[in-house]
Amino acid sequence: MTIESIARATNAANRFLSLATAITHETSSDGRHKWIGNTGKATGELRRASLDLTRRLAEMRNPRG
Repeated sequence: MTIESIARATNAANRFLSLATAITHETSSDGRHKWIGNTGKATGELRRASLDLTRRLAEMRNPRG
């Protein structure tokens, strides 16, 4: 685990959290969750950020890979 891999993982985590916060949810009157900002582009960006974060964390666990 290097300082660079920690920095990359931190940046990826911050990006993921920023995008996840942008897609917030609220509860409707019938108790169901209603997602705001649930567009194809927004969820696609969030999924990509999740994938990038997963890869950065894997780098930290296995720096040879």
